[in-house]
Amino acid sequence: MTTPARTWIDCAAVIPMEYVIVMGDALLGRKLESVERLQGIVAWARGRRGVVPARTSLPLLDGRSESPGESLVRAHFRLAGLPAPECNYNVVESGGWLARVDMAWTAERVIVEYDGLVHLSEKSRRSDAARVNLLQRAGWYVIVLTARDLEKPWLMCGLVAEALRQRQPTRP
Repeated sequence: MTTPARTWIDCAAVIPMEYVIVMGDALLGRKLESVERLQGIVAWARGRRGVVPARTSLPLLDGRSESPGESLVRAHFRLAGLPAPECNYNVVESGGWLARVDMAWTAERVIVEYDGLVHLSEKSRRSDAARVNLLQRAGWYVIVLTARDLEKPWLMCGLVAEALRQRQPTRP
């Protein structure tokens, strides 16, 4: 018998860093662990296998991520040095709610949506397209990613990095 935190640190010794982040996000999001308990297991495991990737991933975790796909995309962004997005952000314009999006950089008005298998039905595709149009009309730059984009994470990260650079807010 082991705790979720101990399982996380043990897995950190054998899985790629991005999956350490996905697993940590899931533990936090499902309230199986807290950041404090994960910090505690990292302190306890000093010198053990897995402690370095676990310690490195701690500041990159976000329990607001709602799916492994979203976490994996965000993990690649963070490991590439991109700033942290707001996860599952409610877009409100002129006092009216427009949409809840997977990731948003609000200052730059850039949104990333990760479309997993649940988005494959015709009904979902139509709804998603209408939502993207609504967000674009409100001035947001929307990037839609799929599992295929995860095959070449450097391209995906470059796309987002370029969008953030181009839409950098002007300083007074």
